[in-house]
Amino acid sequence: MAVGILGALGSVSITQSQTFQGGVRGILEDVNGGILVGAEIKLENEEIGGLRSTVSNATGEYSFANLQPGQYTLSAELVGFAPFVQEGLIIGISSWLVVDIALRVGGIEET
Repeated sequence: MAVGILGALGSVSITQSQTFQGGVRGILEDVNGGILVGAEIKLENEEIGGLRSTVSNATGEYSFANLQPGQYTLSAELVGFAPFVQEGLIIGISSWLVVDIALRVGGIEET
């Protein structure tokens, strides 16, 4: 009987740890609503410094899954457009943020 109880408690523990992390997702467009493909999108944990990157797909979507709760900076760059930076994104336990990004035409050296 004690083995069965311990097994059940172990399963609950695993399930909780699998849902602990959150994520960020969104769509990348120009200011007129046109989909932007191939933009480099970066997400940096401001507290521990971990950096992840991805590229917007054929429908302009991007996604970062399995993120530890914390404060993050999101950035996006694409040649011919001004860069995008948003600091202070708070990702909570088991939560997903949706951050749609609209880039405006401009040089890469703009801040």
